[in-house]
Amino acid sequence: MRLKNSMLSLAMALLVSSCSSTEETRSTAPVTFQAHDIAEYRGGYAVEVADFNSDGLLDVVANSTGNPELVWHENPTWEPHVIVSDTRGIVNKAIADLDGDGIPEVAIQSAFAMQAANSEGINWVASSGGNPEGTWDAQPIDRFETSHHVVWVDLDGDGALELVNAPLIGPGSLAPTYDQDSASVFWYGQENWDRGIIADADIPGVIHRVRKVNWDTGDRDEILVASFEGIGRYRAQGTGDAMTFEKELISRGHV
Repeated sequence: MRLKNSMLSLAMALLVSSCSSTEETRSTAPVTFQAHDIAEYRGGYAVEVADFNSDGLLDVVANSTGNPELVWHENPTWEPHVIVSDTRGIVNKAIADLDGDGIPEVAIQSAFAMQAANSEGINWVASSGGNPEGTWDAQPIDRFETSHHVVWVDLDGDGALELVNAPLIGPGSLAPTYDQDSASVFWYGQENWDRGIIADADIPGVIHRVRKVNWDTGDRDEILVASFEGIGRYRAQGTGDAMTFEKELISRGHV
């Protein structure tokens, strides 16, 4: 998974469509998109949208493994606002309004490398203190090698979001196959950010993405984890530190 040393232009897409005012039918004309250059990032890695200043407009937040800053760009002028700086190896992030003030907090993963020995895997939670254009406070909550995938979910259905961290590989996995060890998945509660275990070094090879779902239509969210073994669905039982997790392999992989 090498990153090319290229320039990434972030773009907003404007969808143009038409609808008949008399018959209320959709136009059959082709949908067109207009690109708007926002910023250039060397080795651009990930991009998300969220309303960072509670004005009803979706802003853009982007990062690059070659850029030590995480920046959100304010819609519609795309003025940049720095969330964190002097932070190497930023990979993924998750955005959610944890305190209900209309301004999101951001979970960030940094110091990533493809070898566990070179990857400190720092997990942060950044808060603007209600002023997203100002200085953000980013607090490290955990360190685990190759921390790489992150998502906010309500695992126990109490209305407060937990943070899920899925490292890319187990500590003993090495190039080129990355199949010598198994990976774990962790969760953190907002009260003290202590590390809890969803999967304890039992996911073979590489994990590449974790996603929130709610297929049981209850208060509890579930997560999907994609890896060498396929797609696993994890559901929590119990609450707080006593939570345990039920795993269902819903699609088998190659191991």
